[in-house]
Amino acid sequence: MGCANPSKDRPCPLIRFGMANDPNVERLLLRIITVLVDKSNQVNVTSANANGGTTFQATVAASDAGKVIGKGGRTARALRILLSAMGVAAKTRYGLNIVTTADSPSGLS
Repeated sequence: MGCANPSKDRPCPLIRFGMANDPNVERLLLRIITVLVDKSNQVNVTSANANGGTTFQATVAASDAGKVIGKGGRTARALRILLSAMGVAAKTRYGLNIVTTADSPSGLS
């Protein structure tokens, strides 16, 4: 993933054009959340396009919700900041909703 001709005027991009598309972002979010929780087999990330952007819904076990949200919401805020930065690179908006399996409309349990 190197850069052919880096210079002061044009440094190498951290994210190549087209790399921050929805499936890649969804997979990255799934990998990050899977590492954070104890019940990784109950983690599911889906996406939906709405309001000119993409909203990701992370479904986790009820016992793992605190791990994904973090103390004072710090972990969730960090995930949203990461999504925001990737959205800037992709010229779109990304959002994140965190729900537990009991709250999920699909009824995973």
